[in-house]
Amino acid sequence: MDVLIVGAGLSGITAGCRLRMSCPETSFLILEARDAIGGTWDLFRYPGIRSDSDMYTFGFAFEPWSGEDSIAEGPEIVEYIRTTAAKRGVTEHIRYGTRVLRARWCSEAGEWTVTAQTAEQERVYRCRHFWVCTGYFSYEGGYQPDLPDMERYSGRVVHPQEWPEDLDWSGREIVIVGSGATAVTLLPELAQTASKVTLLQRSPGYVAEVARKDPWVARLNSFLPERLAGWVLRWKGILYQSFLFRLARRFPNFMKKLLRKGLSVYFSPSTIDEHFQPDYNPWEQRLCIDTDGEYMKALQSDKADIVTDRITSFEGRTVRLHSGKTLKADILVTATGLVVELFGRIEVVVDGRPVRPQDHLLYKGAMLNDVPNLIFSLGYTNMSWTLKCDLTARFVCRLLNFMEKQGYSTFCPQLNDPEVEPEQLIDFSSGYLQRALPILPRQGSKSPWKLHQSYLADLLQTGLAPLDDGVMQFR
Repeated sequence: MDVLIVGAGLSGITAGCRLRMSCPETSFLILEARDAIGGTWDLFRYPGIRSDSDMYTFGFAFEPWSGEDSIAEGPEIVEYIRTTAAKRGVTEHIRYGTRVLRARWCSEAGEWTVTAQTAEQERVYRCRHFWVCTGYFSYEGGYQPDLPDMERYSGRVVHPQEWPEDLDWSGREIVIVGSGATAVTLLPELAQTASKVTLLQRSPGYVAEVARKDPWVARLNSFLPERLAGWVLRWKGILYQSFLFRLARRFPNFMKKLLRKGLSVYFSPSTIDEHFQPDYNPWEQRLCIDTDGEYMKALQSDKADIVTDRITSFEGRTVRLHSGKTLKADILVTATGLVVELFGRIEVVVDGRPVRPQDHLLYKGAMLNDVPNLIFSLGYTNMSWTLKCDLTARFVCRLLNFMEKQGYSTFCPQLNDPEVEPEQLIDFSSGYLQRALPILPRQGSKSPWKLHQSYLADLLQTGLAPLDDGVMQFR
């Protein structure tokens, strides 16, 4: 076929829908290793799983979110993806239970040979363009830190990525290790029936309260058609997210005061200083959102608590801390992050040469220099992830139509500017990103190798800039 897509999550379905809409004559398949659509949102089953961005920017641009809540639960997102794929005619292009093992490019033939494993056998596919939409983390398991004397802990250890269906936490004492978005989501859910839930964080993170329902939704829907209202809400979200990020980066102390003011509704100044005052500036790591203050309200109750300390050892079901305090934990939830992984462990080879992403620069956030006919969807870290995935899909469709018109079969970004200096891909200080830096591609010091982390800049670069720019080579 013309295009082979790997992954049937949000970015993979976006790719398929855009091909159906803008390149109707292009043949494609979507190979999904699991037996269900939805990617992340079908994989994660922990209590309270929800979006950490508003659905008007996180959802499909071509199929505006119409749910009542702007922050949606995991099952709602899966149903939204499934419904959109069926409506746009993409479902019949998906092959489930098909794990891609390797992809080999042959310049002489001008095509990729892709080997995949099903339950019964290996299958071989041939395609002109190979499009990886596998996300950014390993589905094999989450990050488990090396906690001291962990082998002496006698309770049950659970990572949110592998939440067991049979876990009963009612009446139990639970310790959640971590301070990120997952921990903030889990605590109020578990506290409803648990005896006590303690969030144990090594260092604080920033938390901001966000309304589950956007008051603008009802207002706009009262006088605008649904699709137009969705378009307005999407652009409102894009501009608001962009504004907050730029504000935080340019005036970090002002943003700190704003966040502190929100926390002061729930906590005393001393509590904020101890548990909510990170040693980094806002948006140097991703900001955690608390829908309708559920997390902060739970911490005000006698069912939940927060402790900022380090683990020194375990003994039975007791967690010993550096301060000398101890916590009882019938269940230990390690909300300690993800294992970053590009290409979903697919072995990628070009003319017999293995492709290591860390040896390449990223072209327009979607391709690697000197790697022909390869695309991968990489989202934003400072805005809704999927905003960038949609821009990439639109850019690819524009590129494919241009190549068809000009009679080209191969594209390949070439690094031919000696003034371009390699730079670290992302300047976030989050632990999961810092651990992944050795395996991530690099960005360049100027466009089109620069990762802007700006929707407006990327919209211009992918939608209006010339395709034949002297960097992209066609054959």
